[in-house]
Amino acid sequence: MSADASTMTDDQIREAVRDILKANTHEGYSEQFQTPYCYIQPSTSTYPFQYFWDTCLHVFILTALDEHKLAQQNIRSLFAMQDDDGYVGHMLHWSRVRPAKWTDIFQSRPGRNLFRPHMSALIQPPLVAQTVQRIY
Repeated sequence: MSADASTMTDDQIREAVRDILKANTHEGYSEQFQTPYCYIQPSTSTYPFQYFWDTCLHVFILTALDEHKLAQQNIRSLFAMQDDDGYVGHMLHWSRVRPAKWTDIFQSRPGRNLFRPHMSALIQPPLVAQTVQRIY
């Protein structure tokens, strides 16, 4: 938004937010998981991966903007890599599988191939129940 954002109408602010979210939307298809994925990058350069909390909060915003289809795609992508035991990592690496920083390797799950789609070994506190409730 520009420096004169205080003069924007509510509708202009909504459209500016929608434009940012759509510009940061990353879509593709995972051969490994045999599924399409769609998520909003918190930052296209600094945070290019799908993040658990960010996805939940993006869904809150998307539903407020009546972007329900995009919200559903984001939450489905969040759970597309879910392990059989229910585990979902806080970072999902879909197409850019190499860590952004070499120290991110320490967040990876032991024994996993870092050069294919995978999740981090870290988790974030649950927010997903409220997120799904917003969509459905």
